[in-house]
Amino acid sequence: MEKYWKNPTKKFRNQVTKVMETLLPATPRPPEGAVASVLDLVEQKGGEPLIVGGAPRDMLLRGNWPRDMDIEVRLPEEDLLALADEFRKFGKVESFPYGILRLETGDNSLDLAPPREEIYRGPGPFGHRDFEAKIDHTLSPGESVVRRDLTINAIAWDRARGQWVDPLGGREDLSGGIARPCSENFFFDPVRFVRLLRFLFAYGLAMTPELENNLHRFNLTKLSHYHILRDALRVAFFPWIRSFFELTGCHNIPLPPGLVGLDFLGEIPSVEIHPDKGSLLKEARARGVGGEELEKFRQFLGLSKKSLKL
Repeated sequence: MEKYWKNPTKKFRNQVTKVMETLLPATPRPPEGAVASVLDLVEQKGGEPLIVGGAPRDMLLRGNWPRDMDIEVRLPEEDLLALADEFRKFGKVESFPYGILRLETGDNSLDLAPPREEIYRGPGPFGHRDFEAKIDHTLSPGESVVRRDLTINAIAWDRARGQWVDPLGGREDLSGGIARPCSENFFFDPVRFVRLLRFLFAYGLAMTPELENNLHRFNLTKLSHYHILRDALRVAFFPWIRSFFELTGCHNIPLPPGLVGLDFLGEIPSVEIHPDKGSLLKEARARGVGGEELEKFRQFLGLSKKSLKL
């Protein structure tokens, strides 16, 4: 494990650290266009908006706000939902569970939501949505970030005050290339395991000893194929799946039934990022996978039998 984890990401991790040394002290460029107008509107309503989640992380790494942005709004759920009509002048608005309003402006996709707590009850195992959501607009930023996965994704930007809000030290962890959970809840959600693995690959992060020593607490039996593929396709799939089986095997983590017997995928020596599921199946066949193994992989990918003939 030591040899595998350190070497592939060392070069990128050095690049990330170098970039972070430049960007961390800087004030980010303010959001523009419809995003700025939405923030203005929320501020006028007293909603104290914060840009949260992956957008601050990407701003710190790349110097630009990404297309997809999460905005935490300190308004009661019903007051936020009442703003839907006003948001429609900027684009299409849809509502989702947990008081989320999604605004598609053309240039940006904005998820606006009040702060919430996520409470897990019972022994588990848990699926991705097996928690009780307690929406509470009075939660402080320090309280609301506890539900997030890693500290690098728990950084917020307060445009009104022109300052970072970083109660868990996410910027320092990002600069140091460290993956650190925000709370004990991290181990209850099986999707956070696959997200962790993606971040280890994408940003060259190293797990804290406490995190690595607690990986055995994950139970992935309710992890869906959709969530596995959603994260794995964003990096090099075959090295990712090899690490998936190495980590789950090393830490005795229970697997979803559909993944049992697919560990042969880790032997495929491809390091490319594949654009879709069809290209994964094609790559596996080109690398000599056939028969029952290829059929099992096809079923995991959710592709039709016709895909085997292409």
